[in-house]
Amino acid sequence: MNIGLNDCTDIVPALDAWTLEWLSESDQIHVEVNTADWPFLAYVPELQSVLIQRLAYDQLSFQTSTQADIVRDVRFVAKRSEGLWDDALKRAFDNAEGLAKRRDSAR
Repeated sequence: MNIGLNDCTDIVPALDAWTLEWLSESDQIHVEVNTADWPFLAYVPELQSVLIQRLAYDQLSFQTSTQADIVRDVRFVAKRSEGLWDDALKRAFDNAEGLAKRRDSAR
């Protein structure tokens, strides 16, 4: 199975759109994204859909992941998305992971 924003180009965008539409219409799932908490979004805003789906997954599966785990999961997708990964994005993810760890320790 391939993982990345550019894999399965004929299917993934449709699934992302359908999933995001379904989430936006849900009365039970609420995801709030403060872009300051996720510095990688400044470099690659396309990752917002991945982040929203990852945050919603926790709610749908009745679990609570650490913020650092969420950053690592989105990083995993970013690294496997053709043409996205570079030194600037790596630094943004490193920064996001540091912020996430601080938020996790404050819980």
